[in-house]
Amino acid sequence: TKAWQKYFTAHGLKQPFAQVWEPVRKAEEIKDDRYKDCVVEIYRMNSKDKHGIHSYGLHAYSDDFGFTLDECELEYEPSTWRLNWDGATGETYIFGAFKFKKFTRKVNHIVTILDKLTVEDRVLKDDVSVIEMMPGFTLAQITDFIAAAQEANAHNVLAALLEYKNNNFSGFDPMDEFTLEW
Repeated sequence: TKAWQKYFTAHGLKQPFAQVWEPVRKAEEIKDDRYKDCVVEIYRMNSKDKHGIHSYGLHAYSDDFGFTLDECELEYEPSTWRLNWDGATGETYIFGAFKFKKFTRKVNHIVTILDKLTVEDRVLKDDVSVIEMMPGFTLAQITDFIAAAQEANAHNVLAALLEYKNNNFSGFDPMDEFTLEW
């Protein structure tokens, strides 16, 4: 994928579809504890139906809310029961075990989305396991993670991200950075 990223960047092209950057994982790479103890704001799980993530019950004072995933499962606990009507601002899920029966293209896509949703939390916690999730991120996104690690004094992640950037993007011109929308 780096060759495609470099090609699109060098020619000033937008990616034709978001999956161009999506890494293809191997089933054995996806362990049950991949998202254990990751914290994600509830609203970030909303409006992702086309990606196989389906939220429900995000209404004021609802005690029946959550999400489901196509072709896989992710245990989670909400931080609180629904207190606000504004899309769950400030409320979070704490993730647990992740499981799938068969590793499919859709499961790979959901893993990519969950990786993206959990990177920020891992960076702030100085969790170097975040490096496993870097394939599929652009140079601009990795640069943003580096800035977040610096701001959070996450020295272990900062060092790992800088090494990853140097090893994987040394041939990229920093002026060519761009960010994908997904």
